Amino acid sequence: MPKGSLYFVAIVPPQPQFEEILKFKQEVSVRYGSKAALRSPPHLTLHMPFRWTDKKLPPLKRSLTKFFSEFSPITIRLEGFGSFPPRVIFVRVESNPHLNSLQSGLREFMTRSLSLYNANYRDQPFHPHITIAFRDLRKSQFTNAWRYYQSLSYDAEFQVNQIFLLRHNGQIWEQDHGFNLAL
Repeated sequence: MPKGSLYFVAIVPPQPQFEEILKFKQEVSVRYGSKAALRSPPHLTLHMPFRWTDKKLPPLKRSLTKFFSEFSPITIRLEGFGSFPPRVIFVRVESNPHLNSLQSGLREFMTRSLSLYNANYRDQPFHPHITIAFRDLRKSQFTNAWRYYQSLSYDAEFQVNQIFLLRHNGQIWEQDHGFNLAL
């Protein structure tokens, strides 16, 4: 097994959006039996999971602190729900050039400055979203769940002042460290 813990970089919405999206995840779990999304806090992934050793964690945090300090706070707008059939349902994030710039800058920074190559991207474009159901949503339940969430409206907006490093503790993802954006 590779050394180190699993980490990823994400935006974690503040209250009340955090709690509102958590309730959607809990509802999917109860109504449709999809519990996997409950293993992480509501979040918008900026960099996919990667392994990192504990002894190299302080330099990683210093590097990310410096990187994020060069970006201004971002306003995120949430608009309804979307899906990636046949298993994923998510809260839609409105297209935002500042968010796109942050994500592409982070991806380049992680590759060039930290030599962290993440093959999971497979050259897919950034599609910001906040997942409420995924891998364990049975295909047979997807249609019903998607029909339900497609009919709901959900609109919210929040200011992003901090980006988070999340760590997998062996069972769930937890917020490990927050990085402030320039104020």
